[in-house]
Amino acid sequence: MLAFLRNLILFLMNSLALAADFFKMQWWLRRNNYPRQSHVFTKTKNRDKSLDLYLPKGSSSPTPIILFLHGGGWLSGHHRVVQTGVIRQLARGYAVASMDYTFSYRAKWPTQQKEVEVAIEFLKKKASKFNLNPDKIFLWGISAGGHLCAVAGANALNKIAGVVLWYPPTDLLNLGLPAYRRIPFDWVTSLLMGQNIRKNSTLAQTASPLHYITEHTPPFYIMHGTWDALVEAHSSIILHQKLQENRVPSTLKIIPKYVHADFRFNKQEHIQEIELFLDQIVSKRNHTRTTIYVP
Repeated sequence: MLAFLRNLILFLMNSLALAADFFKMQWWLRRNNYPRQSHVFTKTKNRDKSLDLYLPKGSSSPTPIILFLHGGGWLSGHHRVVQTGVIRQLARGYAVASMDYTFSYRAKWPTQQKEVEVAIEFLKKKASKFNLNPDKIFLWGISAGGHLCAVAGANALNKIAGVVLWYPPTDLLNLGLPAYRRIPFDWVTSLLMGQNIRKNSTLAQTASPLHYITEHTPPFYIMHGTWDALVEAHSSIILHQKLQENRVPSTLKIIPKYVHADFRFNKQEHIQEIELFLDQIVSKRNHTRTTIYVP
């Protein structure tokens, strides 16, 4: 009971902090004059899919770009809500895009993954128009968006430069959850798959980044909290281990007492480490850190 009350209080506090962060982000964009561009990257029978694009100022050479994917259990969320740690990369010379994807109650897997791949190709094709570097596209996703980024990034055919993940579900059949918490998550993942996920393990494998990792997969930077009651840190640990097995550069940072979607992931100390990860890849320095870090 005490654990439930603790998590409820943390959830409410975290929701308020995230709402404040959203308004802070909007204020920062306006104050620093970073206009939002909206572009349709594909048309579907449900509705057009668009992405928001923000460009850094005064860059003479093609800029690296971060494609951000929001969370929400594959059935909620909005691409206008971008984490402050992501949007502030504009001031460091990175372009930022945030994409819309079809929710699971409108279309089933792998629709969402195909949309991510189309958005990546859209940015590559429009690179010269927006002064982007098509060889330096990074994926940054949280929760369900982190899952989509992990699958797209793990597939070397997409030619992603690097992947940043916060609390992503990875192996949808093996999330490390106790039985009583697995039931509601199985409902969410089954909605995504269009059928009972426990009755079609082959289909579930196609939705796991573990299935696509090879020695050609780009570097990953993964963060997760120990108090995450929705997606256990186990999910990030097994992803990190699979990357290590294939000799893919990967950093996993497990943070004590952080909950799911914790606003503290945006703290400067965490963002600075991610910035180092991004800059190492852009400058073609090797990112080889593979240790699990628990501060």
